[in-house]
Amino acid sequence: MLVDAACLSPSVLLSVAAYGSVVAPSWLLPTAAATTVAIPLIMLPMLKGMEQDKKDWETKAPEVHESDCAMHPDAFAVGDAGAKGQGLFVMRSIKKGTFLFDYTGEHLSQMEYNVRYPNGVSDYTVGLRLPNGGMNFIDGRHEVLGAPARFMNHDGRSPNVGRRTFCKEGVAPRVLMYAIADLQVGDELQWNYGDGYWAARSGLIEDI
Repeated sequence: MLVDAACLSPSVLLSVAAYGSVVAPSWLLPTAAATTVAIPLIMLPMLKGMEQDKKDWETKAPEVHESDCAMHPDAFAVGDAGAKGQGLFVMRSIKKGTFLFDYTGEHLSQMEYNVRYPNGVSDYTVGLRLPNGGMNFIDGRHEVLGAPARFMNHDGRSPNVGRRTFCKEGVAPRVLMYAIADLQVGDELQWNYGDGYWAARSGLIEDI
């Protein structure tokens, strides 16, 4: 049974226990190798547009109030995800590419992270590489501060949610969560925690 989360307000969150492990440091997004090929002249305007899109992607990000969660407060619900414990589900159809919500929580420096998690294991923390080369961490362990992203479970084979890290000089670092597939009512939102999650947990086998 799903619980209508109203974008997971504090009153709802305090009544919900999150049993499943959700997130962990995933330092860098995978990158694909580029292949050099002959490019027809007719494609040059298109490629220039793509270059601009990439530039915009690195320097701009939608505001939190533009997220699907902010515009549709009843779009997400915490519910029973079977053996995984609690999970996050969608309550409306959502198109691929939609900005769902930010990964939220306490921002920690490298030193603060090391003090809080001396063994390097943190089920609800996402790491971000800053422009100056340092690290920042967003710890979503608090059920209110970390909602709704902290309730997402792992899927290493066919996740339907991806992350975008946005770190720009002078701006608070963010992790934005996007739908990477069309979502239907009742679908569970799941993303790939990354190899770092499992590497930090010796003896555990990834459930894909």
